[in-house]
Amino acid sequence: MLESIASGTPVAAHPVTGPLDLLKSHVTGGMRYDLGVAIVQAEHLDRQACREEALRLGWGSISDRFLHALVPIDCDRLPAVKEAQWRNQAIPV
Repeated sequence: MLESIASGTPVAAHPVTGPLDLLKSHVTGGMRYDLGVAIVQAEHLDRQACREEALRLGWGSISDRFLHALVPIDCDRLPAVKEAQWRNQAIPV
């Protein structure tokens, strides 16, 4: 998606995690569960505005969003979490 909007091509997508995190509705893409409607929305968007918005999503912005999303792990539970990941089990953190 990022490569598409960086080249000025708006994206048509389902409104789910990923597109919701990256696309700006009515600027860089159309998001609807009906992809036909999303395509119609996307094809009418300004390509230059789409590209300019993508340029704001550089590595600095991406790393800031990633760091903001991190959640600390209780150090006392860290061995149990690692063991669960190794065994492919889910342990709530």
